[in-house]
Amino acid sequence: MHPPEIRLPIALLVLLVGLLPAHALADPPYISEIMTRNDGTILDADGDASDWIEVYNPGPQAVNLSGWSLTDETARPTKWRFPAQSLEPGAFLIVFASAKDRSLAGTELHASFKLSTEGEYLALVAPDGSRPSEFAPYPVQHEGFAYGLGRKIVDPPLATAGSTARVLIPSSGALAASWTGGNEPFDDVSGAWFGATLGIGFPGSAGPAPPRPSRITTSTATRGTRPEALITGSCAATRHSRPTFRRSSVRDARSSSTAPMTS
Repeated sequence: MHPPEIRLPIALLVLLVGLLPAHALADPPYISEIMTRNDGTILDADGDASDWIEVYNPGPQAVNLSGWSLTDETARPTKWRFPAQSLEPGAFLIVFASAKDRSLAGTELHASFKLSTEGEYLALVAPDGSRPSEFAPYPVQHEGFAYGLGRKIVDPPLATAGSTARVLIPSSGALAASWTGGNEPFDDVSGAWFGATLGIGFPGSAGPAPPRPSRITTSTATRGTRPEALITGSCAATRHSRPTFRRSSVRDARSSSTAPMTS
């Protein structure tokens, strides 16, 4: 005899996913930026240049913010609660820290507290009480500057020693700049191109890592160490975050009264 099959409505399953504990989310929402001295970059529905807090969902699934909170006091984790509102993957949401205390889903959100320009504690608190994002405290703020987690592009090596490559030692300048990109796929098979193994143009069997261009795409060529040699290859970029100040940007100036902001 088989046990009875349990089926949950789709809506309930979505709700349960939204209420997963923060530690169960691979990439939980976090406070991406704040502004405590708004110089008018963003105005709320009342026309006030209120402080604001930006929350970002970096994960691959929508998160129901029901049960999530913002607080500026370590001993009051649920000082201001979010409404039952979904934050889509990759979306941003502005909450004005105006002390106007407005939390109606689908409308402009206002926390029940303001932010100090001198620096203070601030946290995003998950339904399970964990704090996936907090400043303890954030530093003194400056007018017109947002503070938060910036993003930086990091260029990895173009290719490692021992990687295969195609090489041409040109006999004339007929190629001009055509090998630098824009005419993909580039023909590095016909003619005098020949196969080789990195590093090329370096002493020894392996040699140091080859030079890295500032911008390169698949099948785009870059110069080797010998000015008469052309080498083709590819590379990618990774990202990491660090606290940073920056001037308020176009993204900051968008309205966020009814829907999560996207970048």
